[in-house]
Amino acid sequence: MFAHIQWPGEHRPLLEWHVRDRVSNLPGVYIMANIEVMKILSTQDRSRITGVQICERTQVGHAITTTLQSDLVVDASGRHSQAPQWLMELGYEAPPVETINSNLRYASRFYEKPDQFASEWQSLPHGHSGFILSVDHERWHVTLAGMTGKVPPINEEGFLKWAKELPDPSIYEALRIARPLTSIHGFGTPENHWRIRSLLQLSLTHTVSNAFSLLTCFIILLYNHP
Repeated sequence: MFAHIQWPGEHRPLLEWHVRDRVSNLPGVYIMANIEVMKILSTQDRSRITGVQICERTQVGHAITTTLQSDLVVDASGRHSQAPQWLMELGYEAPPVETINSNLRYASRFYEKPDQFASEWQSLPHGHSGFILSVDHERWHVTLAGMTGKVPPINEEGFLKWAKELPDPSIYEALRIARPLTSIHGFGTPENHWRIRSLLQLSLTHTVSNAFSLLTCFIILLYNHP
């Protein structure tokens, strides 16, 4: 199913660094650091969003508050977004929320890729239960996942046992000979939220998804659109 899919593998900080570097060099793009958005601004009749109020944290501990005017405001702050509260402060009802709960849990760690590893694959996905991604510096990013309340262990013995019990033994056989580089980290953000509120000339959209779900969607899109 995944044999024809090819994409570059890298760990998240490296990917985010390259994205930030590329975007920051685009014409008209300016990135402001140490900034916290305090609230959104609107016209006097509160019919249109006009910008945001921001607070800059200086190196000496002082806070400088100012405003940024804009025709469009995009909230990309993620799971802890204050957008619903900001809209309520403007007199609007809280945006309706659509929630999908897959109860997805996963555990990840990095391994050193064995020298001259005897396999044709570079990265090995396995449904919704296990994934080996070959990343930079000759490493593997390994993720084991469970749904409907099944939680992958974050201890050494349990992690390998979970891999061994997968229908396909390839992941376990690869991990058995690989050297762990990090501890095992567990994650649990099972709920995905979708909120949308249209404000005349502005549409404010906010989604909350977990990274594993987004990766699965990406693979599905590649598979259906070769």
